Amino acid sequence: LGFDVEKGLDTVFCLAPDTGATLWSTSYHGVQRAVDYHDGGTLSTPTVAGERVFVTSSAGWLRALDAASGEVLWARPVAREVGALPDAFGFSASPLVARGTVIVCVDRVVGVDERTGSILWNSDPLGAHHSTPTLFELRGRTHLAVFGSGELCVLDPDSGQRIYSHPWY
Repeated sequence: LGFDVEKGLDTVFCLAPDTGATLWSTSYHGVQRAVDYHDGGTLSTPTVAGERVFVTSSAGWLRALDAASGEVLWARPVAREVGALPDAFGFSASPLVARGTVIVCVDRVVGVDERTGSILWNSDPLGAHHSTPTLFELRGRTHLAVFGSGELCVLDPDSGQRIYSHPWY
């Protein structure tokens, strides 16, 4: 995933593993943020899950791409739809795909149906602009961990409901 400063475009590149040659690329409008710290653009990493690639933008968009062609299957402004505002760097968490749900952090944690792009649930605001969520098992149950702006939050990965939190500073 790269950012073209002159054109204002984020671009997802699919590279051949043996030669590094570009197999396909897909571009869309990007936003240059925090120019005092870096050249701007999206700071997340695409996530490959089966035949799809999921990518977030610093503006809070989530896109599903076809892994073979790069064609955009669906795209939605998740942050805007759940009322989340970016900080100076925007949103930089990478998506997590689990049990048919794409989980993204855009201040709050949002669960999106991986096939349709429909929002399934969202958590309370956590200040999780840059935390890539992760799953873990505890006592035979799957949980979701996310660093918010001031606390580590443990959520139910099926509903986004808070199970536990602990200040991290």
